Amino acid sequence: FAQFIATAGEGPYDIQYSDGTNTFIVTNINNADFVPFAYRGAGKHVYTLTYIRSQGLCVPPGTPGKPVTIVVLPRPTADAGVDTAVCPGATIQLYGSGDGNLYWYSTGKLSAHNIPNPTVTVHETTVYYLEVTNSYGCKDTAGVEVAIRAFKPHVPERTDMCFGDTVQIRASGGDVYSWSPIEYLDGADRPAPTIWPLQDKAYTVLIKDTVCGRSAILVAGIAVHPLPVVQASAKDMDCGRQYGQLSASGAVKYAWYPAIGVSDTTAASPKVVVGGNTTYTVTGTEQ
Repeated sequence: FAQFIATAGEGPYDIQYSDGTNTFIVTNINNADFVPFAYRGAGKHVYTLTYIRSQGLCVPPGTPGKPVTIVVLPRPTADAGVDTAVCPGATIQLYGSGDGNLYWYSTGKLSAHNIPNPTVTVHETTVYYLEVTNSYGCKDTAGVEVAIRAFKPHVPERTDMCFGDTVQIRASGGDVYSWSPIEYLDGADRPAPTIWPLQDKAYTVLIKDTVCGRSAILVAGIAVHPLPVVQASAKDMDCGRQYGQLSASGAVKYAWYPAIGVSDTTAASPKVVVGGNTTYTVTGTEQ
């Protein structure tokens, strides 16, 4: 950016300038505004104002303008390092670099501000900023985030299952697990053991984060539901009845098999039409 200084007319201004090869237009700027210009790298470059228009001032295209030499100063590059995660209360070293004078700043405390590699003690996720200023006064800033390693132990508070089934209960948030009691449980040291309790039961799991030395004890409740007692009956087809009638009770939902000739395989009492003796099986569930 370069600062536009007008000595005549009133803003806003429209200007046109040339770098000797290309022509550029910038519109709706005011006196002392910083305007973008064609960047050609650090060094001395000559730009010529070829057109300016505002209230009470107009220099038409083609009118020679006054060449302006703009010195583009090199900008430094700041590097604050790579984002990382640490344990709560850990002290680590930051690694900064840049082609100029270095200055670190943050909401967190640093061992020093004007050295490349200060140390910090981190109690919460914090961003540390490194500002680099070169000999021309040009600046660049970079940031590095030091996060606290997450520890979010979790188990489901309740798991529902049917009597006689096996299910998995899954814990998460650590790297070491220990379940108890171990009866009707396979894999006491796994995050997701298999269980088959015969009645309602509570399993306890110790979850550890060995990297940061943290642990938690959680309880997973298991609700074991009894199987429904399903009863089935049928009315046969005969000369006076063109269809048979199946009937089931004791459950909420039903599934009849095979489906041949059955009017609705999910109904409690579907009609059935078949060409010969057929045996049907029904499965009932509570939900």
